[in-house]
Amino acid sequence: MTDVEPEPVLTVRGLSTEYATDRGQVRAVRDVSFELRRGERLGIVGESGSGKSALALSILGLIEPPGRTVAGEVWLNGRDLRTLSEARLNRIRGKEISVVFQDPLTALNPVRRIGPQLAEAITMHQDVGRAAAKQAAIELLDDVELPRPADCYRRYPHELSGGMRQRVMIAVALANAPDVLIADEPTTALDVTTQAQIMRLIDKVVDERGTAVVLITHNMDLVADFCDTVQVMYAGQVVERGRREQLLSGSAHPYTAALMVSVPSLDTDRAAPLRSLEGLPPDLAVEHTGCALAPRCVLGRERERCRSESPAMTAVVGDAAWVSRCHFAGEQHRLTMETTP
Repeated sequence: MTDVEPEPVLTVRGLSTEYATDRGQVRAVRDVSFELRRGERLGIVGESGSGKSALALSILGLIEPPGRTVAGEVWLNGRDLRTLSEARLNRIRGKEISVVFQDPLTALNPVRRIGPQLAEAITMHQDVGRAAAKQAAIELLDDVELPRPADCYRRYPHELSGGMRQRVMIAVALANAPDVLIADEPTTALDVTTQAQIMRLIDKVVDERGTAVVLITHNMDLVADFCDTVQVMYAGQVVERGRREQLLSGSAHPYTAALMVSVPSLDTDRAAPLRSLEGLPPDLAVEHTGCALAPRCVLGRERERCRSESPAMTAVVGDAAWVSRCHFAGEQHRLTMETTP
């Protein structure tokens, strides 16, 4: 008897977002699609400016002018969020889908105590009184392993460390047991020990509650430790997607390979310069022909097809779950991207 794959809790189809500038439309997110099932952990990786955070805001319906989502669908629990009114979205955000932003100091209200902000997230979506909301908030602070949660309830954001504030943001995001959690660079600016604690906390929540997680990061080590599936973005597009073990053992896209070789390891010669990807991402306000990576790719610079023809997503070695936006996706390009000190 074969197992039936569960239905996706979140489905994104053809999502595209643009920002109007004095130089024209900047295509920040271009035709992005993916599915996420309960308990699944999806990592979205790429350089700064690749469209990762813009994708998260587009999913949540939080793109503000001069930006706008121009195409696509976002299905959450059987409803297309892009067809809903702002009032209905407000009832869904924070309840069925939540987000942990990368800077908790700006995400939290600096002139309000921690406790009332967390309790408000509960009362907005649950029919409970103030006393019950306060008790639930203290329990949540304890769940995210904050010391003396009742004391933290009374503190202001500036009185907590960066790691403690990030734990508060996780508590806010999980207050109503959402089906999907979007974690946008949740460990940015935290020391390595605190990073590990935050990721262990998110890992525990996924296991206990079956929450689906979208982890947005540029940290390949986090992806290797946490994610089930990896989606690599470049210039607003998905350029490779597959299971973690597939991409980490032998990527089929030169950009993914470049990201991998730029990560130092314990075996790295300390006297050797760090390896980096040569060049800069393309200007998204300018319409390009061919592959967006071509000017930075050894293969692209040498082959006319890469410069003139935009590649489509292609299955790698016959595996429909592993796809790459490269004309030569069937070839294993690991370590072929030119890197410089």
